[in-house]
Amino acid sequence: MIIADQIRAARALLGWSQSELSKKTGLSTPAIGNIEIEKHKPTLDTQAKIVRAFEEAGVEFIDEGVRRKRDKIRIIEGDDAFLKLLDDIYYKIQNSQNKNVLVMCADEKVTPEPAIEKLRSIRKSGGVFRHIIEEGDNYIMGPLNEYRWLPTRYFINQVSITYANYIAFITRGETLQITIINDEKLRKAQFSFFEFLWNTLKKPTWSSSEVRY
Repeated sequence: MIIADQIRAARALLGWSQSELSKKTGLSTPAIGNIEIEKHKPTLDTQAKIVRAFEEAGVEFIDEGVRRKRDKIRIIEGDDAFLKLLDDIYYKIQNSQNKNVLVMCADEKVTPEPAIEKLRSIRKSGGVFRHIIEEGDNYIMGPLNEYRWLPTRYFINQVSITYANYIAFITRGETLQITIINDEKLRKAQFSFFEFLWNTLKKPTWSSSEVRY
């Protein structure tokens, strides 16, 4: 979630007035003013419009505030790293015609409760999920047609998520670390590999999960 300080900082970085941000987002100038003084809390859709406007102008939102885009590789760490990744997926697919969210080698049994709500938000906003999971894993929280089984001999404990123009690699150790790569060619290669597997693997036939998103 973006905060008022970040919006003001992003405007200052670009030299934009509230009126200019209004033109870029389609929001009224008074609405932007109310958000910046925290009189009104912006909806997720409104936040997405603001983020899209700034990102198209070359500004990205980070924990410490905002900065000009410069890096193709970004690393986020900590117990809340996965939640931050889901926020990034939500905002990025709002700004992209590519709504696919391709998940490799995940185990949904370990999905934390706060993440489930964020996954639901991604789906409601148009995200199209597909998962390749370990053969025999029946703990499935989405529709069965969104899953394929990968034989155990090929399964690795390295989760990757492909979305928009990005690939995220999730590494679990003493600290959860997520490496996000912004590279269109690499994303296309990963997408092609995923499609090949998807078209050759078996679909699960039942789920043991009572939780759905």
